[in-house]
Amino acid sequence: MPNIGIRNYQQQTLEQLLKKNFSYEVPYFQREFSWGKDDWDDLLEDTIKAMKEKKGHFFGFMTFSEAQDAAIPIIEGQQRLTTVSILLSVARDLLLEMDEEYWKRLNEEYIKSTDILNPETPPFFKLILSEMNKDFFRKYIQEEDIPIKKIEKYKTEKKVNLSNDLIFKCYKFFYDEFKKKTEKMDNKATKNYLIEIVRTVLREFIVITAEVADSYAAYNIFQTLNDRGLDLTITDLLKIYLFEKAKNSWRDAKEKWDAIREILSVVNTNAFLRHYWLSTHGVVQEKHLLKEIASNIKTQAEVFKFLEDLKGEAEAYEALLNPKIDYWANKSVVDLLNELQILTTQMTLPLLMAGSRLQEKEFINLLKLCIGFTFRYLTVAEAEHKVLEKLFSDIAIGLREGTIKSSEQIKKRLSGEYHDDDTFMKLFAKKEIKVAKVAKYLLMKIDDFLSQDKEKYSEKITLEHVLPRNPDKEWIEYIKKFNIEKDELVNRIGNLTLLIGKVNKEAQNAFFTKKVHLYKKNTKLIINEPLKEIKSWTKQDIENRQKWLADKAVQIWRI
Repeated sequence: MPNIGIRNYQQQTLEQLLKKNFSYEVPYFQREFSWGKDDWDDLLEDTIKAMKEKKGHFFGFMTFSEAQDAAIPIIEGQQRLTTVSILLSVARDLLLEMDEEYWKRLNEEYIKSTDILNPETPPFFKLILSEMNKDFFRKYIQEEDIPIKKIEKYKTEKKVNLSNDLIFKCYKFFYDEFKKKTEKMDNKATKNYLIEIVRTVLREFIVITAEVADSYAAYNIFQTLNDRGLDLTITDLLKIYLFEKAKNSWRDAKEKWDAIREILSVVNTNAFLRHYWLSTHGVVQEKHLLKEIASNIKTQAEVFKFLEDLKGEAEAYEALLNPKIDYWANKSVVDLLNELQILTTQMTLPLLMAGSRLQEKEFINLLKLCIGFTFRYLTVAEAEHKVLEKLFSDIAIGLREGTIKSSEQIKKRLSGEYHDDDTFMKLFAKKEIKVAKVAKYLLMKIDDFLSQDKEKYSEKITLEHVLPRNPDKEWIEYIKKFNIEKDELVNRIGNLTLLIGKVNKEAQNAFFTKKVHLYKKNTKLIINEPLKEIKSWTKQDIENRQKWLADKAVQIWRI
């Protein structure tokens, strides 16, 4: 039989796996922690089912490599082992909170241990995650503490990457579930429940383990497993590809890759990679992105050039998504980026990545163009995204190649897909806005256009539906009398306005004649002036107000 480098098949419980006197380690080519709530839910359901039925649960296959520096690399199974470790850590912390001595045994045997042959050495952790997760995992999961203290400590963290945030959400998930289950139990029953959960996971969860002969076999098996449907992301697969092409310099490539991932710690890296390609090469579907990159980057030198380019682009990308004055050095840029994010989080990013190299005045002009264009094209018209994606990609490449050099040239390119004033007015006159932040933004911009009084927004702003979503009895009778289609009209722009300050919820659901005092009270808001003397609120009244707002909007959002 051909030798494929796999040996030592065994059936083991998780207890047998974790009781061994060494650590399991996530190797460099593996992904970060990525299991979500559905996965945690499934694990907990399987645990409870096995606990009730008193029988084993098959927990899948796990593959490991030979020990390296007293740690066993995990080829397949790290997501499951990590989630189990989090569950065990939550149970331990809850037992610690109850001052139950069992927490020490659980901790020492399955979470962190002392080398029995070298008792003077510091304790070692049974699971070592990737560089991005390792320190966070030790601090917030593996180190013992009262759960509520960990939760409060986590709230003070200023910047946590997406994967580590997922780790802590998993901890909080199991904590909430265990607290919910035991809230009516006394201490003894709670202790027994937690111990039974732990016992079930450790002794009833069965895995089939195997060992691979060397790192080459481990890497190839890992790739094969992923080719057969393991849910890896573009980021994971690209990392594997780049490290392979870097050959004996893979550690240098890893250092550069880790620096990029650190910059993008709170950003979707898959989205970044695709937006980078849209901005530099052209439109590509996500499923074809890796193939496109691989066809352009084949040598070790190209790998390192690509990583250097990515690092520079990552810094701009992060600053576009999380605009701060210390990066842009201009409050107008920060304000415009925040405004654009209300309208579209993703669509303009490839263009702005290229445009961020323009001089500041030109970049500000570009941001204003993007706001005016996307408001008309996406927010109001809800037009074809694919057309806009191609247009922005082409302009971005033109900026990089030097065929487009100014915001005026960009304006000319956008004008081909721009909705003229008549089209915009017709679309706006029938438009519904269901997203509260977009509705508030729209109305605030119109009120600014009418009054320019910025100080009014220092107070709390509330979105108001004149015809409310939850009408009172008087409203219900009025709706029946005039055959008003509430669901058709409640989110129409003409039915929306703003209120300043704290507003009684009952007043917001009240009949329109009783709301007039609210509109009169909000004297700083010019958009409420026509509402102060309303005598009726029918479909025609809503449409009349929407046309009035459209007349202002057409002057604000333009290129």
